Formats: sequence, C-alpha cells, structure tokens
Amino acid sequence: DQLHRQSVLQAAEMAGLKSVRLVDRSIACVQSLSLDGNMESLESSLEPASDKTFLFVGVTGQATEVSVIRRDSARLNQLSTAGHWHTGTLPWLHRLVDLTANEFIRVHKFDPRKSSKTAGSLQMACEREMNSMLLLPSVTIKIEVRNKEKSVKILRRRWLQACEDLAARVRSTIKSACREASVSLKDIDSCVTMGPLLRIATIRDAVLRGHGEGLQIHPLDRPDAARGAAA
Repeated sequence: DQLHRQSVLQAAEMAGLKSVRLVDRSIACVQSLSLDGNMESLESSLEPASDKTFLFVGVTGQATEVSVIRRDSARLNQLSTAGHWHTGTLPWLHRLVDLTANEFIRVHKFDPRKSSKTAGSLQMACEREMNSMLLLPSVTIKIEVRNKEKSVKILRRRWLQACEDLAARVRSTIKSACREASVSLKDIDSCVTMGPLLRIATIRDAVLRGHGEGLQIHPLDRPDAARGAAA
C-alpha cells in the first residue's frame, strides 16, 4: 500500500502540513496488546518488557498483510513485511459467488451470472451472508428471479474446500515474511490476527501450521488497531 501512503503524504504536503506520521497497522495492533483497555495504561505499556517475537497476519477487505515484529525492551521493531492488496477477502467472496452460482445451476437449472441484474443480486446476497458463513456451518442464499424468490443452501465446509489454495497463499506469505526476518514459525511467541476470516479455526490452523507449542493467538479488530495507533 505504498501508493496509498504516498498519496496521503502528498495531500498533506499540498495542504501545508509540515509533519505527517502514518501509523503502520501491524505495529499498532501489537502495541494494543500492551494496553488494558484504556489510555491510562499508556505509561505502563512503555515500561521495559522481556524480548518477544510477534507475527501479525491480517486478511481484510484491504489486503493480506503479514509482519514479523520483535519487541526489544520497550521498543517494537518490524523485521519484515509481506503481502499484497489484491489478496484480501475479495477472492474468498468470489469463491462463494461461484460456488453459489453452481448450486443454483444444480438445483434450479439457472445460472444467475448470465444476467447482469441477477449477477448483481447474487454478489450482494453473498456479501450479506459472508459474515454468517464465518459463524454458521451453512447459510441460505436467496435472490429474486422473475419476481420469485429462489434460494440454495451452501455448506461452509464446501466453501472452505474451494478456498484451500487461498489459505495456502496466505501461508506462503507468512513463510516469506519469516524467511526475510530469519525467524522460524516455531520461534514466534504470539500471533496477532486481524480480519473475520482468521477467526475460523480451520483457516487459522491451515495458515499457521507448523507453529511452536504454546503459541498465543490474539484476534483483534479495527478499534484495537486504533487504540494501539493512539498509544
């Protein structure tokens, strides 16, 4: 996302702002772990602490982002980063759309992707059910076809099977970041995750396969990142 960062800096410079600091999300998330939930703990979070190696893995609508971070006393050092903004949650959504379309063909002998109207409805219906798919073993996806509602049932297990290569891509990104930092996955003390996909144990286990025993996993959300950024 360096292009986005540069755009923000350029806009700030044009506005006459002399100094702009852009917060790195991975650093902000790891920093938030040192806080107890309110800003009064900021001073205690800056006290010297034992050395620790963190792995940040974020799969969000923005991108897939992986960082290896080492805490040395009170300072966080980002050792490496990997990822790409084309590999966020959108490909996972596209797999759900394709899986649902194929199920409509099987059940209703109708491909909703053939019409721009039903294709748009399918896309929106899958987006709405994406969060439900993260929590439930199955979801029912409904669209309107010729003023009649048609629906299909999608099993989360089948969706995850269709996304195995996407999970492998995230795992490859993690390996790349660890290799660049000269750190083994077994040497990671804590893993910080961001994004609803990584709350699914099946996906999380697939991308973190080979980690050391006792690895602490901390799923965080955007408010946690904001809190860490403020700190």
